[in-house]
Amino acid sequence: MVLFREFSELCERLRETTGRKDKVSLIVRFLKTLEPSEIRYASRLLIGQPLPENISDELDVGYNTLMELHELQSTLVADPLTIREVGEKLFEIAKIKGYGSRDKKKNILSGLISRMDEVEREWFTKIVIGEMQHGVNEGVLLEALGEIANIPLESIYRAYMLLGDIGELAELAGRGSSKDIESIRLEVYRPVRPMLAEQCQDLSELFKEPPAAYAVEYKLDGARVQIHIGNNGVKIFSRRLNEVTQSIPDVVEQINRRVNRCIAVLDGEIIAVDSS
Repeated sequence: MVLFREFSELCERLRETTGRKDKVSLIVRFLKTLEPSEIRYASRLLIGQPLPENISDELDVGYNTLMELHELQSTLVADPLTIREVGEKLFEIAKIKGYGSRDKKKNILSGLISRMDEVEREWFTKIVIGEMQHGVNEGVLLEALGEIANIPLESIYRAYMLLGDIGELAELAGRGSSKDIESIRLEVYRPVRPMLAEQCQDLSELFKEPPAAYAVEYKLDGARVQIHIGNNGVKIFSRRLNEVTQSIPDVVEQINRRVNRCIAVLDGEIIAVDSS
């Protein structure tokens, strides 16, 4: 098992490295030293997203709480933390809900932080807050995963869009499962990362590369959702890939009434209207 200290040292090197290709090379070399199951955790931690993107749980840990725990003395005789252990503990923290949850979360965090040195604590804090500041975003990480799996970057981006979890994709890349990555298909009830519009400064920029035809429509702001219809009924997911079915029963009712029995994934906006 690779230690969290080694991961923190990688983050230090990435912060000191300016070139994108050099960053990708550092990530590739590091991830190749990990077991596929470790890559799942390391990839999420590397971009400050320790939880799978398609779950609704959150860490709900504030900066002030972390700073309080930084006052703890390091336990010199404690076993060093592994990447897997940090990833699993953060997932455990996100699952804690209800009365007394704050104290329970602090207990787990204190157990982790007391086993870290100063470098580890710095990067652990950045992970929890979600601000890594080492110049590695999803795009850089996806390039590295493409090199590891030896498949075109376009295939990696497509797989990421369909899986919705960079950790799962990273594990497939670590296993050398290029065929599995390229064979990923759209599945009902597995939310897809939404395609987002790009901004342009003026109309002339829009018409620089004319397509065969244009379509123009009014921009109505609502809630971006995916509606998945299948044998297990209707499920609705937000743009963050969280299931929100229970919070909008009126939409579910309308879908059941108006959409013929089928298997489909619909993408669009939910807009509140009145009878007028």
